[in-house]
Amino acid sequence: MINKLPNKLTMLRKSLGYTQGDLASRLDVAIKDYMNWENGNSIPSFAHLQKLSILFNIPIELLMDNKK
Repeated sequence: MINKLPNKLTMLRKSLGYTQGDLASRLDVAIKDYMNWENGNSIPSFAHLQKLSILFNIPIELLMDNKK
């Protein structure tokens, strides 16, 4: 099964006009770490998923659901 989270992160970030650096700063993570999330090389912690859902103003379930 393909991990859909990287595509979701990219789409949501771009829809709000953020750069990867913008989100890394807002999440207090290294840009390299954020880039790895979007590239599918690593997965954000649950705490970071919670912060992302707040930044994107969506339920965390939408980020975690690999079917949507």
